[in-house]
Amino acid sequence: MSLNPWNYIQGVYELITGQWHGINLTKTAKQVWDWLRALPELRHFTRAVAISFLLLRIPTLVLCIFMAYRNRKNPKVIPVLATVALAAQIPMLFVFDTQFRYAMLGWDICIIVTLLVIAHQYPKWPERMMARFTSYGR
Repeated sequence: MSLNPWNYIQGVYELITGQWHGINLTKTAKQVWDWLRALPELRHFTRAVAISFLLLRIPTLVLCIFMAYRNRKNPKVIPVLATVALAAQIPMLFVFDTQFRYAMLGWDICIIVTLLVIAHQYPKWPERMMARFTSYGR
């Protein structure tokens, strides 16, 4: 492990005390940024894709955290899957040389949890959309 929890604690301390160029703050900020923007090798539009993925990943991660702790005593499929997604994300905070395919497994599970929550909250939405498309032009 290149980083450990103590590095994160010291990084937060450096952030609070204003040591903006502290070694722990720099290492942890780089690690978190690389974890959030884990992308395959893209040549021309890497920055635009990284920003769009980042904007989509943060809400899915927040939703997974919420769903994992929401129903701890009565585990159903979505909270269990959200816990698995978080468990897949935790090693990415400590391992520097994570390959894209391993990082994306955790993000893919977060996306699946998000889609399940949407499908659970809005079960009739696909039917309404299909009815709207099929009745278009009549």
